[in-house]
Amino acid sequence: MVTPMADVYTPAHLHIETTGHRPINGRPLVSEGGNCMIWWWIGNLLLLFVVAPVVILLLNRVLRPAKEIKEYAHDVLDHGVKLTGTLDAVPRLGKTRELTAAARQNVSRYGAALERLL
Repeated sequence: MVTPMADVYTPAHLHIETTGHRPINGRPLVSEGGNCMIWWWIGNLLLLFVVAPVVILLLNRVLRPAKEIKEYAHDVLDHGVKLTGTLDAVPRLGKTRELTAAARQNVSRYGAALERLL
């Protein structure tokens, strides 16, 4: 079966159906990808030169205090370990208290004996 010429789509008909613009002298009224690519590259440049430095700046403002906190935590850990070494004698404080109480009694007896002699 042969189709009549009116039903045959030409490249101009295809262009109108896909883009909505009529070509003039065989060229489309609006370039199909040129403007889009220009805006794409402008967006890429903005991303590269504006957004990326701002993100890096904000990330630096967050990471610097985090590193300081890590150093402080390490310093606290170091001093905490050193402090536990000095706390080893805490269980013996009860015995020390008993011995000092006994020593005070002996000193007070010695003082009373000296007083009697003088």
